Amino acid sequence: MPDVAKETLAALISLISSFTECVEKEADFWLSVISLPWLQTMELVADLKHFDLALPALSKIYNLSLRCNQYLSLDIKASTIPALGHLNVCPEWRRKVYIAALTSVEISLLRTAVEHFPSFIFSTDRNEFEFLLSHVLYHGMHALQKDDKAELCSAVLKAVARTLCFVSMEKRLADDEICMMCRGKQTANRNLEINLDKIFELIKKAVHGNNAAKLGCCELLASLLNHISFSVLKRYEAEMHCTLILMKEPDEDLRSEFQYVIFKL
Repeated sequence: MPDVAKETLAALISLISSFTECVEKEADFWLSVISLPWLQTMELVADLKHFDLALPALSKIYNLSLRCNQYLSLDIKASTIPALGHLNVCPEWRRKVYIAALTSVEISLLRTAVEHFPSFIFSTDRNEFEFLLSHVLYHGMHALQKDDKAELCSAVLKAVARTLCFVSMEKRLADDEICMMCRGKQTANRNLEINLDKIFELIKKAVHGNNAAKLGCCELLASLLNHISFSVLKRYEAEMHCTLILMKEPDEDLRSEFQYVIFKL
């Protein structure tokens, strides 16, 4: 019976999380529901009273979570992360839950949080954006030093590449350069600014990582060239020059990917 209960709860939470993009009414209630797997996190529970007005159902969902705590797996938690970026209510609570995921010691949960970082930007202001981006970039740097987390660096690089669609760096894209994330910028009304120092610091390290990290570098470099003006990138000429080591890659696919990026430059 416990296995059936666990599978049922997982399916229910996953289903609710999947339709949050379409929610127009009672979004506060659905946010409370998908928060259920997180309501055993001490930092979140300690602050529940603060959200009584914004999320009136949250305290009842918390009581429910106490009864099904044994069924709340990492997979169930991970299934709620994409929905956090789609709902447009109570950004403070969603940010707290997202940070709980982003600071998790569980690599699978952390990776899911990193991968969905770009969609979370739909509901952050500039200060929050810089704060969360610093967290994401930290994980990328840390992953390069740990063999068991090596794949996380690639996820960070690719997430940051998609994030650049939401920044404003004096460059207007041609129609054939606009991706789905760029199209979302108009809807999201995001026009964020970004400090590139930490991004290039990560790139300089990642070009010496494994192939997945190097491919992530290529994707991030391509996004930088698409979204950041030449006058801004020129300040990072030395850092860009460090990536030329990828021209000597023995892996033909990787070398071709980098050559394509350089051709755009």
